[in-house]
Amino acid sequence: MSYTIEEVGKCSRKIIFNFEKIDLDSIIINKLKEKQKKVDFKGFRRGKVPLDIVKKFYGPEAENEAINQFISESFWNTLDKEKMEIIGQPVFDKIKYEGNGAAGGFEVMFDIMPTVDVGDLRALTFKRPKVQISEKDIETVKKQYTDYRSSLKLLEESTAALTKEHYATITLTASNKQGETIESLSKEKFLVKVGNDYLTASISVTDLASKLEGMVVGDKREIHWTAPADFKEDSGKVAAGEELNLTLELNEIKYLQRPDFTEEFVKEMGHESLAAFEKDVTEKLSEYKQKAIDENVQHQILEQLLATIHFDTPPSMIAVQEEQIKTDTKNKLKQQGMDEAAIEEHMQKNEEHLKKDAETSVRAFILLEHLSRKFQIQITNEDIKERYQMMAIQMQSQGMNITEETIANHYAKNKSDRRIILQEVHSLKVLRHLLTVVTLEEVAATEETSAATADA
Repeated sequence: MSYTIEEVGKCSRKIIFNFEKIDLDSIIINKLKEKQKKVDFKGFRRGKVPLDIVKKFYGPEAENEAINQFISESFWNTLDKEKMEIIGQPVFDKIKYEGNGAAGGFEVMFDIMPTVDVGDLRALTFKRPKVQISEKDIETVKKQYTDYRSSLKLLEESTAALTKEHYATITLTASNKQGETIESLSKEKFLVKVGNDYLTASISVTDLASKLEGMVVGDKREIHWTAPADFKEDSGKVAAGEELNLTLELNEIKYLQRPDFTEEFVKEMGHESLAAFEKDVTEKLSEYKQKAIDENVQHQILEQLLATIHFDTPPSMIAVQEEQIKTDTKNKLKQQGMDEAAIEEHMQKNEEHLKKDAETSVRAFILLEHLSRKFQIQITNEDIKERYQMMAIQMQSQGMNITEETIANHYAKNKSDRRIILQEVHSLKVLRHLLTVVTLEEVAATEETSAATADA
């Protein structure tokens, strides 16, 4: 065997293989023996069919599998010999095979891992805010607990004015400029959270609270509303961009009645006392805030490394990633109800942005892969289990009945999804390791930092 390596780009290589004789006898026999174990022929028990009969029926198939194995092994063995690190998938071309024992060859194009010099990471300094748990944080959690156990009560006072803390039962009448009622958008006596901008599932009104505050039961108010560009209405009577008149009549005012946060209340929740509850909440908030702070610092580290470390990026990888991002974006827009014309317009407007995202994504992958090899980072079953646990907690907090076992079963059955989640877990582990390599300067938390981590 002889081969030549050509540099066809800064990160792209081509290897041309030539063989004076391609001998596949041993590989073909092994392939036939594998098939012999599985095939069924009348008059023979499974695994006992004579090899010459198997060859008669499966010879061409075995030979085709043998040449593919021969090509693959020749390529990967050469990579090991040349100590070349491939990224992405190789593309085989110009395969010449004229029969077992004849001369032949093939070509293969592939991208290699570019040289990345990260320098002395210890010289990089990042500020990491200290975790602080305030009384306001504790009170916020208490409010969340009482919210879960609260109930809506009718405000009996007839002269009471509506505030953004209230819920309102409203009758909505939507009409166009000609005064025609749009029945599909009109609705009788439905509940609205005044502090929420969503009037209905299809109508969002910016700063809705300011337009409703001060109303008393029986009042009517009119709002001029313009249907957004992506608006769709079942009857077809309302076009995107059309101006409508929304007449709102206040039928009832309701308020959220919360239970008092007492010793008895926390005991019902399984805590020994108020003090034990606050201690438990403080510990959990500290853990969540620390994680949020660390993730923010990790993001800063990655951003700085990408901005300051220059290395070549394989164009083929960027092209593949760009197509994937475009496909994902189109699917999301379709799920939001956007039609094909609007999707195409959106894609054209954001073409450069999508290309930039693809390049950044590929550069981040290459950088993290380099760091992973540099620090010999590997993921374990515990890392994967921890990720599944976090995903289950996040989904359950959104009201979904999803368990860790459900998530694990999904990824066990879907190999493509599993590859994605394993890459994500691996990247997160590399980023966490960076916190132990760079220099971290502990600083006092600012109000902005506290606000950013309050929802962790």
